[in-house]
Amino acid sequence: MIAKALSMSRANLYHYCASKEDLFYRIHLDYLEKNLIPFVEEAEKMPDPKDRIAHVLRRLALLNATDQACKVLIPDIINLNRSHHFEIISIWRRAYHVVCNSIKELQQSGKVVKYRESFQTLLGFGMVNWIVYWFDYGRQVNSEELAETVVQTFLKALLSPDILNKQTHPFHLNCPNQRLDLLHPPSISHLHLLCRLSTLR
Repeated sequence: MIAKALSMSRANLYHYCASKEDLFYRIHLDYLEKNLIPFVEEAEKMPDPKDRIAHVLRRLALLNATDQACKVLIPDIINLNRSHHFEIISIWRRAYHVVCNSIKELQQSGKVVKYRESFQTLLGFGMVNWIVYWFDYGRQVNSEELAETVVQTFLKALLSPDILNKQTHPFHLNCPNQRLDLLHPPSISHLHLLCRLSTLR
């Protein structure tokens, strides 16, 4: 099907790609280089942590509301070989760290409640990457509104004052030893942690 879409023979296609796995890797890498890396680099240069969070979530939400590619790319990432998996995950992790480190910066400034920043980050990415499973792509007029809704919903929850005391929130603690560490995860896809919170495996 891919060879036909490219008006190539299968033999010619495999001249450029060693295997189906290599082809999938190249497609995913090209997608990230064209669509994800540019706005992550923009966010990394922003001085305000709140703006960095908003920029990443807004652009990723808008991307997922206009392109269903992640619906295919994300679940199949676990099929990549080790080196390809590491490279793809490293790119996605850049986006994760922009948001996570920005939340940590806000926590240190006393502007947000100190819940575990990794959980908050994963919830944000889970929210934007689940868009591909329910959004009506026939109504593109709603994509901008959806992206802004995601950003405002996340930021208002993040920045809202804590109205309950710590006794009612036993996990309202700073517990570094219990933090979810994406640099040393168990033998599962990092991307499933970032993008498919309901399908950890």
